[in-house]
Amino acid sequence: MPLPTLDQFIADHAQKLRGFPRSSYVRERGIQQLYVRLGPRYIKGEKRPVVLDIANVIVAERYRGKGRFTALLARLRRDYFDIPIYLESVLNPRLVQHLRRIGCEELPGTEPPCFVLLTQRALDLLAVAR
Repeated sequence: MPLPTLDQFIADHAQKLRGFPRSSYVRERGIQQLYVRLGPRYIKGEKRPVVLDIANVIVAERYRGKGRFTALLARLRRDYFDIPIYLESVLNPRLVQHLRRIGCEELPGTEPPCFVLLTQRALDLLAVAR
């Protein structure tokens, strides 16, 4: 059975959540491997009922450093503006610096660093970064 696309995963699970996360590897163009969760999460002390966690991402080698992941974040923020995006345990130092530079909100006390995209401001910053 083929992996669902990221959009299929979100559409299938956003309405079915009953207090626990759903997770899957998903397909996304230009991304070699993408593992996501959709479910509740506490962010800065506030429980959010539906959050898209990006837990693991490997960009295909030929697309690395060319804005593929930034474009994915911008598309997700545009298409699913009401769902916060949580970037879990970012291990790549270059990506950490990029997320800071484009204004993603780094969550205090997380090591490796975690980031969140919550607001329209994030969409504006991503548009400028492209």
